[in-house]
Order: sequence, then structure tokens, then C-alpha cells
Amino acid sequence: MPSLIQQRMAIDRRRNYGLFALIGGFVFLVLSLGELIASGSSRWFAWAYLAMAVFWIVVGLRERIVGTRRLAAFEAEHGVGAGVQQSVRRR
Repeated sequence: MPSLIQQRMAIDRRRNYGLFALIGGFVFLVLSLGELIASGSSRWFAWAYLAMAVFWIVVGLRERIVGTRRLAAFEAEHGVGAGVQQSVRRR
């Protein structure tokens, strides 16, 4: 079984992936809406961008929700702040 630090890192990685997917999805959303408005909704790739935007927003929301639930379950089992890696300080 992985250590508490490794478990928390895996949970944080999932939550961060969700955040980046959300950011990317919103960027695609803005680009696709701009292209649809500029082209008068006649270009197929603008619709493809819109579909990609919706896909990445859904993926991002799902990853954030699952990651947050796993973090809550992890902290309920091991205590708040379990697995947080402390920085190393030189004296």
C-alpha cells in the first residue's frame, strides 16, 4: 500500500488534472464561440471546437468532483492534513 504522502499526491494530481481540463475547456469555449460568431456558424471546425470545449469541461468537472470526494474520504479516514509533505529547511 502506498504511503499517505503518495496517496495524497495521487488525489491532488487528479484534482489538478481536473482544474487544467476546466481551464482548457473554457479556452476552447471562448475560441469556438468567437469563431461561431465571426463566421456566422458556417464553419465545421468551430462546431468541433465547441464539442471539444464541452467535453473538456465535463471531464474537468468530473475529475474535480471525484478528487474532492476522495480527498474528503482520505481525510476522514486518516485525519485532516494527513499525507501533507513538509518542506525541508536547512538550518
